Amino acid sequence: MGIVVTAQGLAFLLAVAAGSFLAFFFHVLRVARKQIFKAGQNTTLYDLIFWLVAIVVYTLLYFAYTHAISHLYILAGLLFGTVLYQTFISRFVTLPLLHLLQSVSHFFRRKKVDEK
Repeated sequence: MGIVVTAQGLAFLLAVAAGSFLAFFFHVLRVARKQIFKAGQNTTLYDLIFWLVAIVVYTLLYFAYTHAISHLYILAGLLFGTVLYQTFISRFVTLPLLHLLQSVSHFFRRKKVDEK
């Protein structure tokens, strides 16, 4: 019984980490869409990329750690990880992420101009 509970606890923690990762990934796409590129441009593409990554993470989590058996604690872990990221971590990531994406964008724009 102890091994099963430990495995479920590990799966829950991995679900929390996966939820936090998905929230961070969405945050990166949101900052890139709003700050680097023109508003409304490529929104569908960014949403598609996010949902494809989310499906892959979700599927890997289910098949690798729960053997394709649906457990409510996995969904709770994903939700908890997302809320945890949005509540506590997001505010510390936004500004450095914005500066990083702007630097990368300026680097590639400068490189493109130099090639012409």
